[in-house]
Amino acid sequence: MVRKILKLVLILSICLLIGGALVSCTELLQGGTLEGGKSVESIVFSEDGTKLVITYTNGEVEEMDAPSFACDCTDVTTVVVEEHSYDPIEGEIAGKYIDLCSKCNKFEIVTEVRHSFGEEVTVAPTCTKEGYTGATCTLCGYYKAVEGSIVPALGHKNDSYTIFIGEGDTLCEDGGYQVYVCDRECDGTVCGEVSNIRIDPTGHTVPVWEYDLAPTSLSTGSIKGECINCYEYQHKILPALNLDDYDVTEGEETSCTETSVGYYIYNGSERDEYGNPFKYEGTIPAKGHSAGGVSFDQLETKITSSGVAYVYGQAGIVLLNGAAPICGEVSDGYYKCDDCQESISIKVYGDHKWSDVIIGATCTSGAIRTCELCGGTEEVGDKLAHNYDYLLVCTNATALTFKLVSKCTVCSTQNSGVSLNVGDVAVDLANSYEPQCAQNGRTRYVYTFIADGETHSVYCDVVIPMTNVHGLVVDGVTVAPNASGHYSSEYIGKGLFVLVQDGQPLPDQVTCGLTYKGYARCSCGISFSVTIYNPHNLVLDTTHREYKAPTCTSTGVDVFICNKEGCHYYETRISDPINHEFDYELEEYTEGVATLYRVVGYCACATIDIAAQRLTDNDVDITVVNSTCQVKGSKTVVANVTAGGKVISLSLTKELPLTGHYVAEGIELATLPKADNGAYIYDSAYFTPLNTPDFVCGEGNVFQGYYKCAVCNAHYSVTLTADHIWGKYTQTKAPTATEAGKETATCQNCGETHERDIPPVGQ
Repeated sequence: MVRKILKLVLILSICLLIGGALVSCTELLQGGTLEGGKSVESIVFSEDGTKLVITYTNGEVEEMDAPSFACDCTDVTTVVVEEHSYDPIEGEIAGKYIDLCSKCNKFEIVTEVRHSFGEEVTVAPTCTKEGYTGATCTLCGYYKAVEGSIVPALGHKNDSYTIFIGEGDTLCEDGGYQVYVCDRECDGTVCGEVSNIRIDPTGHTVPVWEYDLAPTSLSTGSIKGECINCYEYQHKILPALNLDDYDVTEGEETSCTETSVGYYIYNGSERDEYGNPFKYEGTIPAKGHSAGGVSFDQLETKITSSGVAYVYGQAGIVLLNGAAPICGEVSDGYYKCDDCQESISIKVYGDHKWSDVIIGATCTSGAIRTCELCGGTEEVGDKLAHNYDYLLVCTNATALTFKLVSKCTVCSTQNSGVSLNVGDVAVDLANSYEPQCAQNGRTRYVYTFIADGETHSVYCDVVIPMTNVHGLVVDGVTVAPNASGHYSSEYIGKGLFVLVQDGQPLPDQVTCGLTYKGYARCSCGISFSVTIYNPHNLVLDTTHREYKAPTCTSTGVDVFICNKEGCHYYETRISDPINHEFDYELEEYTEGVATLYRVVGYCACATIDIAAQRLTDNDVDITVVNSTCQVKGSKTVVANVTAGGKVISLSLTKELPLTGHYVAEGIELATLPKADNGAYIYDSAYFTPLNTPDFVCGEGNVFQGYYKCAVCNAHYSVTLTADHIWGKYTQTKAPTATEAGKETATCQNCGETHERDIPPVGQ
C-alpha cells in the first residue's frame, strides 16, 4: 500500500513539472498524452536516490532532480518510504519520508530519524536497574524518559546471613563463608542474588578440659575438651611425669636413697571444670646424696681406666692415702653425704693446671693449651679449614693431558690432583698466539669449576716452538713469494734489497720478467737471501680482439695484458658461464576440473626453470575478498617456495567478477524464474510494479517494475510478466509443528485471490 501511495505522490508531483497546464494529472495517470504525442510509461528513483528517472512511451528517458518544495501549509500527510532503524554496529539509521501538502500538492522529501514512541509507562527500580517514567520507540528501541523521573537502582538487600561450611570442613580449621541472599522483591519476584564473605579459620577454643589418659614416668598422657566453635572433642598430649613439666607434692618424706609416693601437678594453663590444674599420682624419685652443698650427680667427673673418678679439689671430697693426685693420676677417696652422713667410697682424679696461654689453631690441629704441672697439652678449639689455591698443570704437552691440583696456602698440604683431558678444558683465544720466526707461541688452556660453593678458573700455558721461517713483512702485512719462490720487485726499498757487483748499476726494474739476486730483512731483524723478479702488471682488457664475455650457456675468454710501458705481454683465460638470472612468477592453471598453481622462472636466455609444479590449495595461502554487486572482489594466492637456492615468496592476484543484485538476503536476481519471453515472473515478495494500465491478467504480457537490491539498497527497473499481480500475502491459518498453514493474497489488477501453503514449523 505504501508503494502505491509513493507512486501516486510521485506522479502527482511530476504533473507539476512536466505536465504544466497542458495535461491534467488524472490524464497522466491514465496514460494521457503530453506535448509531442508522448505519454509517461514509468517514473522511478535513480540508483543513488537523488534523481527521478522518467520513461516515456516513445522510449525517451529523462532524468531530473527529485523535487522538494516546502510550503507553509499545516495540512501535511506523511508517506513513509523507509522507516528508520537501529543497527548494533552502525547505530541509528535514518529513515526516508515524503511530507505531502494536501492543499497545494507540494511535497518535501526528508531523510532523518523519526521515532515512533509507544505508550508512556512507569517502570519501578530494581536492585540493579534504575526506574523511570517514559516511552520506548517501537522501531529502534530508543528510550526517552520524562525529565526528573529516573530513580537510581536500589541495590541488594542483605539484612541477614547464614554460615556455610564445606562438607568435611570445620570453621576452626578450614574457615567458611557468610552467605547473604537478597530478599528484596523486584518486578513481582524476589531478587535472590547470592553473595558471600570469607570467614578465616578461627582455631579451636576449649575453655574446659577433662581427664583422658594418665601419664606415667615412661609414657605420655592426654586431656580432652569440647571446642565451643565446632563441638568436636580436642586432645592435648601431656609429657611423661618429670620434675620440669610438673610441680611435685610429697606424701612421705623422701630420703637420699629411697623413693616415695606423691602427686605430679601439671604446670600448664589448662584447667578442669572446677578451675583446678590436672594432678596425677606417681613415684617421686630419691633425692640422692649431696656433698659440699652440691647434689652428688652434679659433681665434676672424669672417665679413666679405673672408671668414673671425681675431680680433686671439689668441696666434700676427701683423700684416703698420701699426697693429692696430679695430672691424670687416680687415688682412693670418699665423700660424706651432707644429709644422711653416709660415707661413700670413690676414685679421686688429679686434674691438670692449664695455662691461660692458648696456642692458635692450624689446618692440622686445633688450638691447644699447656698444663703448668706436667707440660701436657689439650685441644681447646677446632682445626682451621684449608685455604686452597688451585693450579692447572699440563702433564703431557703432546697428548694434552692435564691435572687440577690444589695446595693449601696455610699449611702447604697438596693433593694428588684430578686428571683432565683436552676435552675438559677450553682454549683462551684472547691470551693465545701463534709462534713467530724467532718467538715461541703459546696456547692457554682454561678450566672452570665450582669448589667450596665458589666458581674458580685456572689456566696453564702450552708452549709452541718458534718456526725459524723468516719472511718479508711490509706495512705489517706478510708478503708471500710467487709459485717459484721469487719476491716481486715492487717491494725493493721496503725490506727488499738488490745485490749487485761493486760499481755496477741496479738491474732494469722496468723490463718485465727479469730476475736478480737480493736479500730481505725479516721483522725479527734477521736478513735472508732471496730471488727478486720484475712481474707483469696484468689488467683485464675487454676491448681485446680475443675477449669474449660469458653467457648463461657458454664460457667466455678473459684477456689480461701488462700495462707497463714497453711491455706487450698478454694472456688469455677461460671464464665459466654466468648463472641464469631467473625472474620467478606464480602461475595458475587447470588440470581437468582442478585449479593448480606452479612457480616458473624465466631467464633472458629463454631458459625456463620450473621451481614448483602442481601446488594445490593446501600448499598456498589464499585470501579472498568477495565481490559485491557494486565492487569487484579479488583472490590473492601466496606461495613460499625454494627457488634459485633461496626461499622466495610470490603472489598472484585475480579480479573476481561482480555478483548480481539480490532481491532479498541470499536470493540473487539471476536465480529467479523467467518466462519464455525473457521477462522475470512477477512475485510480490521481490518486485514492485510501476505502470500497469496495459496488463491483462492471464495473458502473460509484460509490464515494468522495480526491485530494491538487498546488498547495495539501490532500486533497479526490471521487465516482468505474470498471470496475476499478487499483493502481500496475509496468513489465514497458522502452521503447526506437523500441519501446513495457509496465506492469501489478492491480485492488484483484477481482485482475484490466491492461497498458498505455509510449511509446518517443525520442518
